Amino acid sequence: MQNPFGTLSRNASRQEIYGMAGRLLAQRKAENRYSDFNTEIWYLAGDALERGFAPLTGMTKDQVAQEMGNSISRYLERQRNPR
Repeated sequence: MQNPFGTLSRNASRQEIYGMAGRLLAQRKAENRYSDFNTEIWYLAGDALERGFAPLTGMTKDQVAQEMGNSISRYLERQRNPR
């Protein structure tokens, strides 16, 4: 199976990585409306670490999943409540 982050450079910023994770999460949710946010974030965090992104070096899967989930949640909240 191909890594879903394969199109991003290994030097991509965390913002780019988490943005891609958000797009992947939306795609997975569209394919299966029963997808669980936390479970999907956990898998995406593992995929991101497996890809070997430089900005994630030294981080644990838990740390990446937490940051990724927080970033996506903030984005979704801004979409629901624009200023």
